[in-house]
Amino acid sequence: MNRPEDVQDQPNEHIVQTILVNCLISIAAGFTAKYLMKQYIPIFIQRKLYGLDQCKEVQTPVPEPMGVIAAAVYMIFMFLFIPVPFIQWIRAEEQYPYVRLLSLLSAIISICTAILLGFADDVLDLRWRHKLLFPTLSSLPLLMIYYISGNSTAVLLPKVIQDFLGRSYLDIGPLFYIYMMMLVIFCTNAINIIAGINGVEAGQGIVIAASVAVFNLIQIHRLDDLNACWYHSLSFCLLLPFLTTSIAVYFLNKYPAKVFVGDTYCYWAGMTLAVVGILGHFSKTLILFCIPQVFNFLYSIPQLFHFVPCPRHRLPKFDKSGDKKLHMSMAEFEVEKLHPLTKFGLNFLRNFGLLYYREFEKEEKTWAEINNMTILNLILKFTGPLYEYQLNSVFLGLQIFCSIMAFLCRFHFAYFLYDIDDFGVPNAEPEDMATCSNLTIDSPSKSGFFEKIKTVFRPRIGSKSSVQSVKTNSSNNGEDLGENWVAVYYYEYAERIGDVYESSCSEFFITGNCEKSSNYSYNLGSIQKSNRPPGLQKLRSNIGEGVRFYNKMDGIYVDNRSTHPAFIQAPVRARQRGDHLTTVYRLLPGHGFIVFPSTTFEYMTLEAQREGPEAVQALKQLCRVRVSFGKGWGDSYRVRYALGLPVWVEILFIAAMDELDDLALTLRRLQNQEAFTSCENDVLEETEEEAELTNFSDS
Repeated sequence: MNRPEDVQDQPNEHIVQTILVNCLISIAAGFTAKYLMKQYIPIFIQRKLYGLDQCKEVQTPVPEPMGVIAAAVYMIFMFLFIPVPFIQWIRAEEQYPYVRLLSLLSAIISICTAILLGFADDVLDLRWRHKLLFPTLSSLPLLMIYYISGNSTAVLLPKVIQDFLGRSYLDIGPLFYIYMMMLVIFCTNAINIIAGINGVEAGQGIVIAASVAVFNLIQIHRLDDLNACWYHSLSFCLLLPFLTTSIAVYFLNKYPAKVFVGDTYCYWAGMTLAVVGILGHFSKTLILFCIPQVFNFLYSIPQLFHFVPCPRHRLPKFDKSGDKKLHMSMAEFEVEKLHPLTKFGLNFLRNFGLLYYREFEKEEKTWAEINNMTILNLILKFTGPLYEYQLNSVFLGLQIFCSIMAFLCRFHFAYFLYDIDDFGVPNAEPEDMATCSNLTIDSPSKSGFFEKIKTVFRPRIGSKSSVQSVKTNSSNNGEDLGENWVAVYYYEYAERIGDVYESSCSEFFITGNCEKSSNYSYNLGSIQKSNRPPGLQKLRSNIGEGVRFYNKMDGIYVDNRSTHPAFIQAPVRARQRGDHLTTVYRLLPGHGFIVFPSTTFEYMTLEAQREGPEAVQALKQLCRVRVSFGKGWGDSYRVRYALGLPVWVEILFIAAMDELDDLALTLRRLQNQEAFTSCENDVLEETEEEAELTNFSDS
């Protein structure tokens, strides 16, 4: 068995096994989808579920909503996949991850409703207001799970704004849920807007899904947080069957098309991408992989909102009698009827060469002709007429190029805007981090918790909220309590560095500053060591203003004053919350929570007191808190033990430990006194019995 310090940063074996099983399921789904779609081609034509290819010289019937077959195959294989990620918890002693299961089920529900919406649109030809309403309702199960999981609604701020606001993250609260709801609506309609030529719908779905899948694998490899890795693996496992079935669709839909994907595929693809972005906690990064779709939406706004006429079909125009190529399709309107802002917008696009514009006289009035405002028509404006397969290839090439640029933006260019981690990439998005409520903390109380614990141990029900935002009104450095109540040990991996630090101040700081440590500040930057690796030195520099510990009447609190998350293991806090005692909590910059609730500790002490002095002594192991700067550890992280952390400290609450020693000593004295009293009573009883026997013999 590996020693703690020898543990390597390797992906969780169960995650790897889940991905491998999903790969096999995905391959089977792809072949099954291709086989079934071929079988259903004559059935769809027989049931008159077909359309005419308007970009062909000879228009033959082509089965249209064939995406529903691929989507049905996807759903069947996803149902088979449901138990796979949770096999390790079956008949295990660990607590079952119900939230993770609900996350997967909510994803399947949302995708299933999107498929239903798409098929209804293919058959019933829904109106636009219905297409906006139904995806909103479909997103509710997903957003509910996101909410009850306690996921963050904070966004990481650029460096410039951080300096201006003095904080790294901005919690936008309900606005973040509105953003995710709008993301679902956008994704379910974005692919549907770019349509009309063979292979373009399935092609863009494949490119985006493949890009996101690669992003998931990168995150699984580089992240330390196994909980975040699990959600990225879930995102990957939702995408891979979609990717293989989409490839099967593409082979039948590419030029010349044997089937049409229909609106079913577009809604299915869009909802799947939105779901994996939200569940994988990279909903903002997802936008980077949809740059052509975002541009197409913005470019289409004048027609989508009817500022200029918008025909039902805006696909490129096929020249039957001429060169057999696709040309820009046009829209005509009367210039005088345009709103001044619309004229300004059209002139803006003309000046940048993004719009074909021609004025002509018609019925003694000035009319204008513009290209239909889609990205496909815009490509034709720059390239000239193209064959259908050429236009599809150009667009997919543009989609691939934008995906490459998205990776560069996410993992390289973001260096100039955001803080980066050890790998030279931006720190984890705040979606990956636990959220904290936004309350206000009063100034630290002068009468600390340890003055109260010296008097009596008694159980009391109820306590103040243990998670609070750090907005303290205190400007001093706390009160000197007269005797040291805390001791701090600094470690680099398994090696303890420097002398033990003790403080008698009611609040003290652990910082990365280089000044000499004082009674209220333990400055790790002042601790020197020869031959320290550059990477370790960089981690130490990220400590910054570090963390602050202070005690109040209801316990001991910590707040994070640095610009990076801190990872904290607090056993008494875990007992209060019903978590495992080894749970590690991620603390966002600018937030704080209680690490040593006095009520919980008093109750634990009372329980131990009933069991005896040994149980009281065992509680001393819980009178400590471990803090890591930059990396988490434990069951939810790749580093399993604290001894594998590069920079961490251990805080011992020595005043509480002394009180436990005194209580254990008192209990031992009481036990000895009771034992002595019991022995005396036994001797007296034996003496009385002997006297009675003597009297009986004499009589």
